[in-house]
Amino acid sequence: MADRGPLARYLSISQGKIPAKPEEVDNPKRAIVDLARQSRSSAVKNDIVPLEYSGRFVGPGYTAAMIEFVQDKWCPVRASQAAPSLARALARCRTLVCPPLARSPTLLIYPVLQSFPESNRSCHGWHNSAGHGGMVFAAQL
Repeated sequence: MADRGPLARYLSISQGKIPAKPEEVDNPKRAIVDLARQSRSSAVKNDIVPLEYSGRFVGPGYTAAMIEFVQDKWCPVRASQAAPSLARALARCRTLVCPPLARSPTLLIYPVLQSFPESNRSCHGWHNSAGHGGMVFAAQL
């Protein structure tokens, strides 16, 4: 939820409906479902909101929708600006992946198990810092 603009566009809701301090939300999954209930998109509602009386907390496409959002829209650097715990986690990853660069306040290094889509990388300033076939991407803040 910390990457408010892309999440609002993905859910087809106003950005103002997304909490400005996502780490203060008691139940983030329920909050995402409640936001999806307000969506202008029936597809979002059908995927994320559970059917009434189903006994489920999320809709049948919740997991797939969240995976799609994270892979194609979410930017951890942008999200870390509104989520201090994410900022700390990214800083710790930076020290584990590449200790000499850990002192740089503007360079974050991310190990990735699979490539991010090219559109997501270029949109967020990602570039492959390990060369072809590498497993490390960097993003300038």
